[in-house]
Amino acid sequence: MLKLKELKAMIPETGKMDRVPTYKKLRESGYEIVVKEVIDQDTEVMVYDNGLVVYRNYRRITIFPLHTCNSYSYEDGNHQNLVYEKVFEDEAWYLRLILEGEDWLAQNQRTRDAFHRVVSYSAISEEWKLMEDESMDLLQSVMRKEALDKLMLLLNEQEKEILLAYYVEGISQEQIAEAFEVTQQNISYLIRAAIKKSRRLLEEEPDCAFRMRNKK
Repeated sequence: MLKLKELKAMIPETGKMDRVPTYKKLRESGYEIVVKEVIDQDTEVMVYDNGLVVYRNYRRITIFPLHTCNSYSYEDGNHQNLVYEKVFEDEAWYLRLILEGEDWLAQNQRTRDAFHRVVSYSAISEEWKLMEDESMDLLQSVMRKEALDKLMLLLNEQEKEILLAYYVEGISQEQIAEAFEVTQQNISYLIRAAIKKSRRLLEEEPDCAFRMRNKK
């Protein structure tokens, strides 16, 4: 049985990174899997030789550095408990990583749930403050509910979640990318695509935009 401390001794720590790569990027990176454990048909954990861990539970995947898996803190009712690193060192390598993976999946799910709540756009104020970004000038006239409803009809569910999370909730592109398990570049592209759709709306219905610009 490979122990956690033995695995950590085999693999160097990951260098500094702003965020971990997506699973697709990691698979295409050329790094190799050092060890892998299949828990059941839906759950597996693997460690790459660059020090990154991939944990999969059904279709949900999260990636995190191996060497951050030290002591483990968890809540039990109103109490915060701590299991020290040495408790895991001589256990099977994957036990501590499963705990870490489940925590990350739970955190990502909470973020997704927050996005879904944002998509209840009927409760959004008429003064929808989208426009703090200079590239969004053309959306200034879509701040009233009439135009917002029309815009929402043009967007798919993912675009709604991302656009509202970014502009209404103020969640960063990096955080959104982490929750959707894609790159920040993909999120930026989706936001720009939604902006283009809104521009087309204004071009097709300029009278609506005029009414809103002059509405007190």
